[in-house]
Amino acid sequence: MALHPCRDCNRPLSITADTCPHCGAKAPHDHPKRGAALKVPLVVAAAALGFWGFISVLVLSDTAPATRDPQPQHATASESYTPPDWSHIKTYQQAQTECPAGNNECRRVAVVNEWGTMCSTWLRMESSHGFLPEARDNPNGMFNGRLFIQKRGVVELTGTKAVTDEAGWHYRYGCRIDTWKKKITGIAVPTRADKDLEYTTFH
Repeated sequence: MALHPCRDCNRPLSITADTCPHCGAKAPHDHPKRGAALKVPLVVAAAALGFWGFISVLVLSDTAPATRDPQPQHATASESYTPPDWSHIKTYQQAQTECPAGNNECRRVAVVNEWGTMCSTWLRMESSHGFLPEARDNPNGMFNGRLFIQKRGVVELTGTKAVTDEAGWHYRYGCRIDTWKKKITGIAVPTRADKDLEYTTFH
């Protein structure tokens, strides 16, 4: 028996049937109704539009400019860093209790305050370099290098100075102090910065 699709529900039925046994449409072999013919394409079109709309939202959300974190506020000139003032620490013994742990600069200032003037005097006497005649008035500027802390209370004040000579060398020098025995034990006269300091020992 030959079959033919119904004009409304599109299900197969006999070509001789006057009524569709599935949807009840009369004259099921006539041309389909305008609405029925458009029903499937409209559903497909709506689904396609929904899909591409969803894809567009995802793409736009990925390409939207990211929100930037607020920029850090830079300190103004009036808020610039001011180094601590350690000038009130006058002795190495005081520095041992009042200087922050590991703070070499605080201890250097204390040793300069206690021994700087005497070290600069001895250095000027021991050196033939014509070195800083005004040193005794500015020991903190003269001993501007690192403080080296040795064993058994011995410390070494150091400094550098650029001297205008034929080679334009920088010079280093030092003063060794025994803080336990309260005396200067050595002077390192100015020597070129590329060489090690050599201390003349005082007994």
